[in-house]
Amino acid sequence: MDRKKVVEADIEARSSLRPVELSYRLIRPDGEVRYVRSIVEEIKDYRGIAVRTLGALQDITEQVKAAELLRENDERLKNAERLAHVGSWRWDLKSNKVSWSEEMFHIFGQPPTYEPSYEDILQAVLPQDRDRVERAVEACD
Repeated sequence: MDRKKVVEADIEARSSLRPVELSYRLIRPDGEVRYVRSIVEEIKDYRGIAVRTLGALQDITEQVKAAELLRENDERLKNAERLAHVGSWRWDLKSNKVSWSEEMFHIFGQPPTYEPSYEDILQAVLPQDRDRVERAVEACD
């Protein structure tokens, strides 16, 4: 699969006027699999004939592994929220954008296309507690 991607990128680099970027796996002689990002560019003369190939390779194995761990942790959190019937949310104060976890949509009875707001969260707070919550939020500014 990765070999095919590399061959296709090579063909593209030979016919392109721009650099070609590609991420793929490679297997070292000791059998270890590494992930790399490559950029390749064909240098052509005034007739358009390739006279040189330039390239760079960066080992991105640690970034790929970290991204995979994040995906796994996100999946575990999603499952834990679903099983415990709890949700989580984030509020970006600068953009005033609120993001809900999947379980929050379920708890509030809203479809995934619904765009939540801070006001939605505040309305869910018991009326006698709203002032306290609003003061706590204001104190964060």
